Parts: sequence; C-alpha cells; structure tokens
Amino acid sequence: MSFLASALLLAVATGVACAVPGSFMMLRNQSMLVDALGHAVLPGIAVGYLLTRDLSSPALAIGAGASGLLVVWLTHWLDRTGKLSTGAALGLTFPALFAIGVLIISGNLTSVHLDPHVALVGDVNLAVFSSPRYSYVMAVVAVCNIVLVCALARCLAIDTVDPEFARLVGVPQWIPWVLFFDIAVTTTFAFHAAGSLLTLALSIIPAASARLWCSRLSTMLIVTGLVAVFGAAFGFWFALQLGTATSATMTVVYGVVFLASLIGSRVRRG
Repeated sequence: MSFLASALLLAVATGVACAVPGSFMMLRNQSMLVDALGHAVLPGIAVGYLLTRDLSSPALAIGAGASGLLVVWLTHWLDRTGKLSTGAALGLTFPALFAIGVLIISGNLTSVHLDPHVALVGDVNLAVFSSPRYSYVMAVVAVCNIVLVCALARCLAIDTVDPEFARLVGVPQWIPWVLFFDIAVTTTFAFHAAGSLLTLALSIIPAASARLWCSRLSTMLIVTGLVAVFGAAFGFWFALQLGTATSATMTVVYGVVFLASLIGSRVRRG
C-alpha cells in the first residue's frame, strides 16, 4: 500500500474508531470525560512501557485502560460525596493523573522524546512514516469498536436513557464501564494520529452532527459513521492540498459539517 493510501486509511480508521463509542458518551452528556480519559491514560502508558520497554506491547493499552477506569471511578466517587460537582471532580482527577504520568516519564524515561505538538494534536503522516502497520492497527480498532457497540447497543441505550430502569430490567452494571475502558484504549491507539485534544473532537463532533438529524439510535450511529468517514476523507484531501496538519484539518471539516447540520436542522424545523 502506498504512503498516501496508508495515511488516508489511518485518517478514516481513526475518525471511525473514535466516533462510534463517542456517540454514547455524547448521549450520556459525558463528552468532557473523553478529554479526561485522553489525559488520564498517560500514567498507564508510562507504567506499561516501564514494565515491557516495548512501545508496541499490549501492556500499554491495558495500562491505559486501567488508568482510564481509575479516573472514571475517582470522578464518580467524588461526585457521590455531594461536596463536588461532576465538573469539579473531573478537574481534580485527570490533571492529577496526567501530572503523575509526566513525572513518571520525566523521571524514568528520559531517553523517550515526547513531542508536545504530537501529544496534543497528533500527526497522521508522521505516524504512518514511523510505523507503516499503524494504519492496519487502527482499522482493526475501528472494526472492534463497531462490533462492540453493535453487540452492546441495546444495553448501552437503556443505561444511557435511564440507569435506574436499566438496573430493574437486568442490564449488567458493568456495561458503562466497558464503554469507558473502550474509550480509554481507543484514545491510546489514536494518540499518534490525533493526540489527546483532537481525540475529543473526533469522538464527539460526528455524533453531535448526526444527533441533529436523527431521532433513532440505529440511524444516528450509521450517520455518525458516515460523517466520520466523510470528515476524515475530505479533511485528509484538504490537508494534502493546503499543506496543513491532517488531524487539525479533519477537525475543521467536522466543525463545518456540524455547523451546516445545525443550520440545516433549524431550517427544516421552520
């Protein structure tokens, strides 16, 4: 596969991988939790690398998932105390975990260079150049996320709309935690391509755009996937023509799609 084809595959796969589970985070009004997970996975990644000394080891994804679950648990625990709002709890937990990750890296992994620009917004072209197989990895992640969401869609939908009713009808309490773990792992895999900041945009904007047009969950998920593919493909093309950062250009295209959807939905309603 050529370099451009690999980069395009990576852009599309990253957009879809983030958007599919991100749909439920948007519906649960927990969009900013995606950002928290994107930062909180750093100590898990650092510990995984310390144990294996291999950047391609599955231990990094497992550590990231565990770190993500920790920030979710801490946030919920602080929220249940009644002393702090959810926003304040998030503001306490994920910066602390992110700082711990920075300390681990700066103290024990001084030979590992972490480019701040790549960490924040990613670099699709650099990711493909550094690891040609990365495109296939993200494609597998995207397919796994689609399969997971399709398998758990009914349970996730019930738990999202009414958690108390979900408990009454026997929906397992671990269902939302699977979603949180999946978001954390996806964020880890998407780190090179989208960074910690743009992962939030890729996770939420396609779903928010689809929600403006769709009232049925199944239709919304399909439209979300289409928006993710459209935004990634056109964002990649525009970035290629303009010589701009691919991930950032993808996000701008997603933003334009959302703005057009917002205007179009208002016009349709009259």
